Amino acid sequence: MWKKRKKGSYTVEAAMLMSILIPVFIGIIYLGFYLHDKALLEGAALETVLYAGLHNTDDKNDKGVELRAGELVKDRLLGTRKIKSSVSKGKGSVTVEYSGRFPVPGLVVSYFTGKELRINVKKEYSLKRPGDTIRKVKGLQRLLEKGKINAGEL
Repeated sequence: MWKKRKKGSYTVEAAMLMSILIPVFIGIIYLGFYLHDKALLEGAALETVLYAGLHNTDDKNDKGVELRAGELVKDRLLGTRKIKSSVSKGKGSVTVEYSGRFPVPGLVVSYFTGKELRINVKKEYSLKRPGDTIRKVKGLQRLLEKGKINAGEL
């Protein structure tokens, strides 16, 4: 009974399967694009924060840091639109924020999330002055060498 199939039965079965599989494959591809953009924004935020931490001497560099934040993501994102970046310096810390919108096609996803997903990335870095730490360590070494402090007291 199963050996004698009609010629069109494979076509009908394939059409029914493809109506499910093609949207799943497209969803997986868009998920990959979203994860790529999120990872790129995370890396750009981290790089911008570290750059700002190294170049924290004066207010002239604030514009340079903001320009660098924009250049790191320019023309590198696969689907994210309306990118906004902001760099803020506080007392002893630098904060970088990226935000954008990732459009998602399809009816099922848009029912749950709207027509786009939001990407928000925020990185904060506390500014350190390595020169001060080095001076303290060298001062302790000098005191140890002079014998004013016993090694057991530390």
